[in-house]
Amino acid sequence: MNKQIIIGLTLMSLMAAGCSNNDSPAADERQVQAVFKIESRADGTETLTDECLRMFIADRRQEHDNTEALHCGEDWRIDLTTNSYELSGMTAQWYKFAFVSVPNCAGVDGKSLFTVAEGADEKTCDFNELAIDYAPVLEAQQTESNRTSVDKLDVWRAVMNRWLQPDQVLTENVTMQRLTGRLELNLGIPEDQFRAEVASIAVTLNGVPQKFLIHDEDEGQIITQNTQNYTFTYTEIPWNTNTGQDYVVTLALPPHEVQAALVVTYKDDLIQQEVYPIVDSNKEAVSIKANTKTTILFNGMETGEFEVRYAGFNENAVIDVDDEWNGWSEQTDGGE
Repeated sequence: MNKQIIIGLTLMSLMAAGCSNNDSPAADERQVQAVFKIESRADGTETLTDECLRMFIADRRQEHDNTEALHCGEDWRIDLTTNSYELSGMTAQWYKFAFVSVPNCAGVDGKSLFTVAEGADEKTCDFNELAIDYAPVLEAQQTESNRTSVDKLDVWRAVMNRWLQPDQVLTENVTMQRLTGRLELNLGIPEDQFRAEVASIAVTLNGVPQKFLIHDEDEGQIITQNTQNYTFTYTEIPWNTNTGQDYVVTLALPPHEVQAALVVTYKDDLIQQEVYPIVDSNKEAVSIKANTKTTILFNGMETGEFEVRYAGFNENAVIDVDDEWNGWSEQTDGGE
């Protein structure tokens, strides 16, 4: 599933904060216009209430040293509060444009998620060192009350290279891609799966990436950094409710190979806690993939094993198939 946002842009020359006046290219006397047509979760011109959308503009600067491949000053990182935004007077030249949408709900301040890569200077103007901090979103999901917002916790991105020409209008349809994936752990009907009433269920995840780099190596790559371990605990486990409904744990996560376990604690203290490593039926690791739901079906009473299904967000499930996924990379440096 792709995400689109309707934004009208007429581009102009802006000075990058933290750089001298000479660092910004001189505006061409002939006005250059560009119109990006995108469609968002907020239709028309409504205020973006559950997401923070930011546009990044980068270019090459010959006067800068070779350590900064692409320049993107703070004034070229523009927060869009509605689906209509205009700029004017951009210099006719080559630019890189990036559109990034992050969550702005469940107690998460969307603007605060925009940061820099691990080890980068906080004031960097290098586009390739700009990043998204997903850790607050992961931490928010550790609180049960925030998990109802999981459908709004995705990160979306579109990156493109374009030339702006004098006296020409660039019209572009921009489609944003979902960078995050979904983990759906289906535990079935609890009284059918567990030997006694459950006090709590914990899902432990090790090595979860916390940052996305905004650039994509011009190949649509998803580059992540800075892994951490997380535990998501659930205490309101239904028991003998006669609803016939499965109990499902759902989490929005960055792409990664899952090193995880399901920990079941019973209300009866005499029953020992049970720990099930989360692997597929072949005892191989499970993956979280961008724009993909990883559904894990738990078979508790018989084998304690998991059946894994990968599916797009259109619900067309494929069992244990990689969907030609190219994976992710863990690195800090990148090209244009």
